[in-house]
Amino acid sequence: DSSKPPNIADYSAPLLVKDLDDLIHELGYATATVLGHDWGGAVAWSHALHYPQSVHRLIVCNIPHPGVLLSLLSENKEQQSKSWYMLFFQTPRIPEAFHVADDFKIFDEYFRGHMRIKNQENFTAEDMEAWKCTFSKPGCLRGGLNYYRALFQNAQGGFAEAMCTVKTLILWG
Repeated sequence: DSSKPPNIADYSAPLLVKDLDDLIHELGYATATVLGHDWGGAVAWSHALHYPQSVHRLIVCNIPHPGVLLSLLSENKEQQSKSWYMLFFQTPRIPEAFHVADDFKIFDEYFRGHMRIKNQENFTAEDMEAWKCTFSKPGCLRGGLNYYRALFQNAQGGFAEAMCTVKTLILWG
């Protein structure tokens, strides 16, 4: 039930990493160990690249360095095939309608279909209903999609070519 900014620009990498840096300092810390997965990992990478003085250690899960990711998305056919949905999410309103159709039936595919999670016993019908309830709230689904939209509108965010100087642990599952 956090805020759900309506504008794509609200999800741009420079803004997100500045928010993270402000949070670290607002909590009274000079540095922090920053951990992120997937989109959070992209923000964590970008934060470590742009504000290395604020990052003691970086831990990222399932996301390569932003420069590597952008290179794969632009040049690697296999990665492009696996990331087709990122382009689909660029269209206005259609991805939202696609997701809510038939009571979020696509969520069943995400979690129980061919893209399913491995340990089904860890994901109950009640969990599925909680996801559906959450994403049916005004602005929630659009906010999630806006991360993808912002990526393409400000693809590099000034971070893609930077060398990471922070000690980094990459976990891949």
